[in-house]
Parts: sequence; structure tokens; C-alpha cells
Amino acid sequence: MAFLLKPASGPQQVGALKIGQIAPNFSLKNAVTGESAQLSQYRGHPVMLNFWATTCSACVTEFPLLERTYISNQSKGLVILGIDQGEEIPAIASFGQNYGTTYPLLADIQLSVNKAYGVSGLPVTYFIDASGVIRYASIGILKLPTLTAGLKSIGIVYAPPNV
Repeated sequence: MAFLLKPASGPQQVGALKIGQIAPNFSLKNAVTGESAQLSQYRGHPVMLNFWATTCSACVTEFPLLERTYISNQSKGLVILGIDQGEEIPAIASFGQNYGTTYPLLADIQLSVNKAYGVSGLPVTYFIDASGVIRYASIGILKLPTLTAGLKSIGIVYAPPNV
């Protein structure tokens, strides 16, 4: 079951954060390239933060949808950052290579970003607009209607891939 949260008559709480607040910045290592990535470097772009783990079956199930979404919408400026929950870099990199993931997979080994975002279960996806404001959050596996609504909240009209 997935929940899509948006403000009704004011900010709603999602874990430690509120819809409508600026997303906390962070710096994590890209498990594939070894480069450091900061959320702030993507200011000006709509961003999806997807919290996941290689051992989470729901996370693995939604990976193909995330990859298709990234490929078909990156020309619109969409950035997807996969934030792994506490696993070692080789496991994350191997997983990404096995699944052909082209968006950045970031290693949150110390769980500092997971804690800052109030992630207590997986998967969780935050939709952040180009100004850095959290507009939606999906708790649980992403389904197409939830994904479409979340993308719309950050200015992306979902474009299904040409398969």
C-alpha cells in the first residue's frame, strides 16, 4: 500500500519533515562513480529522492519503474537520487550494475540522511521541486498513479517510455 501526501489545509508531517518545507541538504558518495553528490547541486531541477535497500523486495519491485521514469523524463530536467539505507558501497554498486540503473545510487552508510528525512520503513520517495521544496511524499511502493501525481507536483508531466 502506498500513501501520497500533499498539503490540504496546511503542511502535513511526513516522518521528520513537512510537505512545503525546504528539503534538508546532504552529501553522500555515489556508490558507482565514487564521486560526492549533494542535494543542493541539483537546485533548479525537480528531484525524486528514493530511499531503498538491496534487501527490500518492494524496493526491487519499483526499480524498473524508477529507471523508466528517469530515462523518459531526464530531458525535462528530472533528477532521481536513490539513497541506499545503510549498506556497503560494493553491494550497492553491484546491485545497480545488475539492474542497469543509470541514475545515481548514493550510499547512506551511517543512515544520517535516512534519519534527517524520518525514514523508518522502505521504500519512501520524496518529490522535491526545482526550488528545493518538498511537494509530495510516497510511503510504500510506487505505483503509476502515485508516481504521476508526485511528478505533477514538481512540474513534470509523466511521459511513459517509448518501449
